[in-house]
Amino acid sequence: MPRFTIIIPAYNAAATLPLAARSVLSQTFTDLELIIVDDGSTDATPALCDEIGRADSRVRVMHGTNIGQGLSRNRALDVAQGEYVGFLDADDFFATDALEWVDNVLQRENPDAVRFMFRMFRGTEPELGPSGWDPDDYTVIRGQDAVLPLIEAVTPTGLRNLPESAASACTGMYRRALIEEHSVRFLSEREVLSEDCIFNIDFLTHAAVTVYTPAAFYHYRQTPGSWSHRMNHSRLEQAADFARYYTERLQALGIGYAGFRAGAFLIGEMRSYAKSVFAARLPHSRKRQLYFGMLDVPVVKDLLPRFPVRRLPVQQRLALSLLIHRQYLLSRALYGLRNLRP
Repeated sequence: MPRFTIIIPAYNAAATLPLAARSVLSQTFTDLELIIVDDGSTDATPALCDEIGRADSRVRVMHGTNIGQGLSRNRALDVAQGEYVGFLDADDFFATDALEWVDNVLQRENPDAVRFMFRMFRGTEPELGPSGWDPDDYTVIRGQDAVLPLIEAVTPTGLRNLPESAASACTGMYRRALIEEHSVRFLSEREVLSEDCIFNIDFLTHAAVTVYTPAAFYHYRQTPGSWSHRMNHSRLEQAADFARYYTERLQALGIGYAGFRAGAFLIGEMRSYAKSVFAARLPHSRKRQLYFGMLDVPVVKDLLPRFPVRRLPVQQRLALSLLIHRQYLLSRALYGLRNLRP
């Protein structure tokens, strides 16, 4: 049994997959397997996957029809053999000492999960190499309290003394036996936004020991055309679906203000959508159409009248109040103010 399994779903990723795979196969800790899932690619990705597999016996390649990133990860989880499992997107990469650092913590603390952080990059790729992070810089959390840093990362309420976290499943290594014992799997990102967050909540609910570190082992490529940056109304519907799942998970954990947190997530998606509309190079008439179209999405119309606006910070309260009262010009002016992030 290898110590680690790293799973890379790849869809039309011929330009970036070589770096992602190399960052795994160049790890200073070598006891690993890499599973690359070709998600029905139509470019050179399938042949590239096979080429990478032939070059290193630690690589396993799976080919299938296009089902999306989350379900492709599930395909690989069904056949993974590592003691711990991690996830890497095909356009990102790991620092080459990531697994060595994690293994050191595993030997010290025997945790069910190790959660780390990421750095974003765009344009020119950084050099592939080690992070050199302090091996003693981490926090141990026991039991279900390990869910709190993750929840604060998604819907912050200002809780103090929590370690830094991200929602992504790519910024973690997970004990595979616990994944299988509780049948933890990914939802489809085509149906629910932030399926990674749901996966993490479902896993951490059962973890006895979790380690958090601010070490940025994951390098995330910020691409304007990626799924998370698309501007469309269906994203709001997916955000509403996530909010329902999120509420259920938080209520099951006994975490207070579950409905408010879920609503705040959807409000955040609305603000991001509005900001994208106002920043887009579109005619004024088209921006108005998109703005009012957002406000007429059924889940938005249902949420706005009943959301407790007064609980929000002042800037967010002002931005949301303008949306509630359908003040297009004032909303546009607010989002255009420099250094203001509603």
